[in-house]
Amino acid sequence: MSPTTRNFKLGTLGMSYSFSDQHTVNESISELIYFPTEKYTSRSTKSSSYSSTGSKKHSFGVNGSKSLPDGNLSASFGYSLGADESSSRSRMYNYQDNLSPQGSSSSTVRESDSHSVSAQFSAGKGFWNKLRLSASVEYSESNSDAGSTKRDTTTSTITNTVLDITTDALSRNFKVNPSIRYELTDRSSISMSYSFNDGFSQSEQWAYDVTDPMKSSIDSINTQLRTNANNSHNAGVGFTTAFGKDDSKVILNAGLSFVSTGISRTDAFPDDEPMFSHRFNSLRPSFSIGNDSQINRWSFRWHSSNSSPSIEQLRPKLNNTNLYSVSAGNPNLKQAGHNNFTLDYSTILGKETQTALTEYDENDQWGGRGRERFINNNFATFEAHAEFNVNSDVIVGKKTYFAEETYLPEYGYMMPAQSTFSTYENAASSYSASFKTNFGVPINPIKCTLNAGLSIGWDMSPTYVNSVLTQVQNLRPTLSLGLRSNISRDLRFNVGGNASYVHSENDTNGKTDYFTEALRAGVEVNNILKIFYAGGNYTKTFMQGISYTSIADNILDLHGGFRFGPRNNYDLSFNVHDLFNKTSGFATSMSADFVRNSWTHNFGRYVMFKFVCHFTSMKGGAGAGRGGWGGASWGY
Repeated sequence: MSPTTRNFKLGTLGMSYSFSDQHTVNESISELIYFPTEKYTSRSTKSSSYSSTGSKKHSFGVNGSKSLPDGNLSASFGYSLGADESSSRSRMYNYQDNLSPQGSSSSTVRESDSHSVSAQFSAGKGFWNKLRLSASVEYSESNSDAGSTKRDTTTSTITNTVLDITTDALSRNFKVNPSIRYELTDRSSISMSYSFNDGFSQSEQWAYDVTDPMKSSIDSINTQLRTNANNSHNAGVGFTTAFGKDDSKVILNAGLSFVSTGISRTDAFPDDEPMFSHRFNSLRPSFSIGNDSQINRWSFRWHSSNSSPSIEQLRPKLNNTNLYSVSAGNPNLKQAGHNNFTLDYSTILGKETQTALTEYDENDQWGGRGRERFINNNFATFEAHAEFNVNSDVIVGKKTYFAEETYLPEYGYMMPAQSTFSTYENAASSYSASFKTNFGVPINPIKCTLNAGLSIGWDMSPTYVNSVLTQVQNLRPTLSLGLRSNISRDLRFNVGGNASYVHSENDTNGKTDYFTEALRAGVEVNNILKIFYAGGNYTKTFMQGISYTSIADNILDLHGGFRFGPRNNYDLSFNVHDLFNKTSGFATSMSADFVRNSWTHNFGRYVMFKFVCHFTSMKGGAGAGRGGWGGASWGY
């Protein structure tokens, strides 16, 4: 609870506890159909995975805040305990011409216990109505212990290895963020900020081959003794100003930041290796300008950023955890640069718009989403959004396929037949662009709003086919149409759909085309006999024009409940998600040397019951509000 007076908030104190018990099942199937090359006339890879996970977690939290004259203090502390159980199976096989398929399969059963703590403190203080200083400090730490049994089978050696794996992992993170803002005038200000983030993780994983008679043979592929460290410095300066009339003023923001990021790793098994470290530095300018008009609103934004390669992409050490998909890093990688440009415009149509909005402002007590509903329900609207992205020094994978057993002299390693070796390279640039429009028109005779939209997406990205760099392009125009009712708060419905055309092509292996469509319908009914409410949503999607028959999918969600008690303080409700248990999906895409088809099934159906009790309002002075609420939920 928060005791308050009219103009001065004394402070708050909160405590919380939560318990969750979740069970999740996922399965997926994927296949890559490769275009013919001089190494083979036909080739495909098929992989499948299945996982079942159960998780129980207790979480405790304490938080508090204190208001000061022209300032504030806040702090929080959290602690959690968790226990997980999981089982998984995976298979991956390569099929080449008339040769026997080669691949591997793996199954794992795992149990783990974990605990974590977190703390946060922040403070802010203003001086002379011009200067404001603020700072925050955060710390978190987690530890987990796990034991698992893993069974690996490979077709090349016809071996069946059973591993007993124990894992002890620790991670810590510390972050500090001071900032300062000075008001130059009543419409402009300058700000400076700095943040430092330091992270550390340590993993100790031992794997023993229990098929060995002595049960003491260490499996070097799955045994890891390593530490990871990363730290980043981010210093920035920003300027904000506004000019023009108050009802249509233009706001300008400009900023520049310097970011320095360092990553390092130390391995102690199978050899005690020296630390591998890298540091990346970058300048990141940004700029935005836009107006603050309710009727004709526009904005332009340019934002730059960088992304550093991971330690696995950099470290030149062989990773042969999967014998048929071996990889190694490239220490000469550069960080990728990103530039994002966006342009937005929206307007409200109609001659009496200005007068109506002014009258609504004078009588509006809530603002925010209430204003948006008023505009969307009473006026024709038009919105447009354009975006363009340029990425330089893009990090791409470079894969080499070996149809026969091949020795890699630079790594002293023998690649088995029908296996792939992957490394990473910087390519020149990738591009993407999108344009979206939406037009909303109220249809007053039937108290509905019609929405129509058009969007076009395009991207061009580099990729390697063995040692040849090529480009892949995708074009995706989409049309959408929907009808939303505004009959009353007690009866609402919506229907709609969209259709997309996808065209993909590359420099070496032609093109592919297909269509996707989706239909949606929903209804919500409230105050049935003054206490009941119910609703539902249905979605159906399907694809056409690919190398398969039409693939359809559908999802049905239902919900309902009733309110009872004095002032309807009690609420008992249910929610049935994915009644048909068909939260599955199919996706297809073309790369430079293969077409990828994938299927997923999340076993998404569940039924949730919820009971909520709203306490009556508490009496108090000005500023006192609703006393609070409590509740519980359970489901399967």
